Amino acid sequence: MVKVFSLHVTPGSWSDAVVIQAVADALNLTIHIIESNPGFALVTNIGPVSSEIDTTVINIAHLVSRGSGKQCNL
Repeated sequence: MVKVFSLHVTPGSWSDAVVIQAVADALNLTIHIIESNPGFALVTNIGPVSSEIDTTVINIAHLVSRGSGKQCNL
C-alpha cells in the first residue's frame, strides 16, 4: 500500500542528514530519498549505522514543481 502526502513546504524546512540518520538509527530504517531538483543527487540511501536484523525500507520523494515554484514532499 502506498500513502501519498502532499504539502506546501516552507523553504529551508527540509530535514538535514543528521536528523535523517538519527531517524534511520532509532527506527531501524533504510530510507531512500528521491530528489527531482537537478542540483541534488537523484537518490540518496541512508541506513542504520548498526543493525543485526533486517530493516524496514521507506521511500521519500522531494519534488519541486517547475511551474508554480511550490514544493511537494511525498
